[in-house]
Amino acid sequence: MSELIKVLIVDDEMLVRQGIKHILNWEQNGFQIVGEASNGKEALALIEELQPQIVLTDIVMPVIDGEELTRMIKIRWPQIEVIVLSSFSEFEYVRSSFQSGVSDYILKPHLETGMLIEVLRKAAFKIPSRTGSGQIEQVSSIHTILDKIISGYEVELDPQVLKAWLPHPFLYLLGTEVGHQAGKGEEAGSAVHSLIDSLKALFPEMVVAKLKDQKVPGYPDMAVYLLNVREEESRTVPVKLKMLHPSSFSVNGEIEWMLSKAFTQLEQLKTVYQDSLLKLLEYRFFLPYNAALTPNELPKVYEKGKSFQLSSFMDLVRRLQLQEAFQELQKYVREQELDYTVDVFEFKSSISNIIFNVIYLLGSMNYEVKPLDEAKYSYFKRIDKARHLDEIAELLNEFQLKIQECIYAMGMNLMVIQA
Repeated sequence: MSELIKVLIVDDEMLVRQGIKHILNWEQNGFQIVGEASNGKEALALIEELQPQIVLTDIVMPVIDGEELTRMIKIRWPQIEVIVLSSFSEFEYVRSSFQSGVSDYILKPHLETGMLIEVLRKAAFKIPSRTGSGQIEQVSSIHTILDKIISGYEVELDPQVLKAWLPHPFLYLLGTEVGHQAGKGEEAGSAVHSLIDSLKALFPEMVVAKLKDQKVPGYPDMAVYLLNVREEESRTVPVKLKMLHPSSFSVNGEIEWMLSKAFTQLEQLKTVYQDSLLKLLEYRFFLPYNAALTPNELPKVYEKGKSFQLSSFMDLVRRLQLQEAFQELQKYVREQELDYTVDVFEFKSSISNIIFNVIYLLGSMNYEVKPLDEAKYSYFKRIDKARHLDEIAELLNEFQLKIQECIYAMGMNLMVIQA
């Protein structure tokens, strides 16, 4: 079964929108209504989130009318087909909208099932991915361009198109796990307190583009956005973000937000993503939860701590001086906060290696380590998925208690045998 073509309906009259929704069986005819808006401004926000292939719009609307909406769509998303609804008295509007790239139009008095299906199918045939004729889209959407740049592809951009997409001189990358699914369903769509919506309210002229295909390693729920702001607003973005969300973590452990350094050239996107946003995410593994929401807030790096003395630690474990041994280990863990630039993967690997060695040592000393052996893979998994140093410290406390239980059980069994 072929994929349904996504349609967005835009009309300021609710009864008209309802009539269009119920005039035909959309899915049966190969189409799907993915959303509706009451004016052009609402439509632009929904287009960015829902990525429809066809927009069916009224021509006379408040805030942003159909003519202006069409022009903006063709600048930002030239692959989207636009169909205009109009009355006889609005012919001049329709004629000007055709100059902006309208695919077709329907007179409202003639709106009926057969006419609508015919116009929709004509528009659908023009969609490059649906024609099967090998046509190549000459100008991609901003989302596609961003994903190509961040993946390392060289992209040639028309300066005028780029200016239309990103009209302001300063750029930021924003990573967040809050409200990243807004717009997917009625409940999610009503999430008016999401970070992005709140930020847009503070910076009405800010342009926001989501890097839709970008997956942050280790953070499957994190969304990354490109923020484009005016020069006079560029320095206040971090300040306003802190006003909205003073903490970098929510009560559920989600990352509220993290902001890259500011940059001015789209060609810098990949470098800023890797060296600013991802590095900041790694550093925050070792730093206090609310520290370093932006690169400018990173604390001083102190002298690198000494490597962990595994041999002396294992000697203490061999002598069953567990309290002293794990105090040394926890001290080493906490020292990592002083040099937050250490490699997170190497640090996690060293902790897993310590756990493995302790279990092996106790087994060689004839202690019953089956419970530890069974639990070690869950320990390794938790270490791998840990997002903060505190989770490692907590896990080591649990591991120490588990060792003590095994040793205590062994001692009790010996007492029973001797009795």
